[in-house]
Amino acid sequence: MIEKTDAIILKSKKYRDTSKIITLYTKDHGKLNMIAKGSRAKNSKFGGSLETLSHISIVFYNYPQKDFQYITQSSINNYFHRINDDIYKTMTGMAISEIVNNTTHPNYKNEAIFDLLLSTFTALNDSDKEYINYLIYFQIHYAELIGFSPNFSSCAYCGLKIETGYEYDSIYFNFESGSIICGNCYSKIIVPLKKSSPKAGIIIQKLLESNPQEIGNIEISSSLANEIFSIFHIYLKSHVTGMKDLKSLDLLFSISDE
Repeated sequence: MIEKTDAIILKSKKYRDTSKIITLYTKDHGKLNMIAKGSRAKNSKFGGSLETLSHISIVFYNYPQKDFQYITQSSINNYFHRINDDIYKTMTGMAISEIVNNTTHPNYKNEAIFDLLLSTFTALNDSDKEYINYLIYFQIHYAELIGFSPNFSSCAYCGLKIETGYEYDSIYFNFESGSIICGNCYSKIIVPLKKSSPKAGIIIQKLLESNPQEIGNIEISSSLANEIFSIFHIYLKSHVTGMKDLKSLDLLFSISDE
């Protein structure tokens, strides 16, 4: 059956002499693996429309029982030039793509995930600073969409709110339950906890309540951003099948250290 849909390209690799295998997250079919025959040939009909991280429209033969579909046409909706022209933005976008590619199965539609990818990439493309904040934003909202939204706004034991009237200098993350424990209650919990600052919980809640265009207005220090990323990365690895360390982020940090 011939179908048309919008898609974000998560990954691509060379296939035979002139073709590509690409992995896309589509609006109408979820993740799909596709073969673009002749896409690397001179004067290919696909032109430059099959670059990783691009937002495209495609026409393809859809055979859900097969591992690979075949693209017949594609056109660019948004190449995200400012992402692809900046190595830091590119690696941030690739880390986001890795999360989706590693943790989703083909042919399971989730239009909300597509919308989150598109809105996050659009905001990242327009951003001028603090690119890791967009990765954290994506982690938080992705966890919510796939049913693992944590409660990091109040103590799971006594209900004390972290943002108002909190008098302790630390909070404690419980990765097993996806919750936080306040400075008074943590000694009552027998499972391993990760100690952090109350501001981490406040920032997480702000990002959860924000849209992508508002991320640039939320001030997060580099050290706190790295800490929050680590918290959510460990949390997702604890609960989501397929979640693993991100190769793109390792490269991003190695570039930042140079």
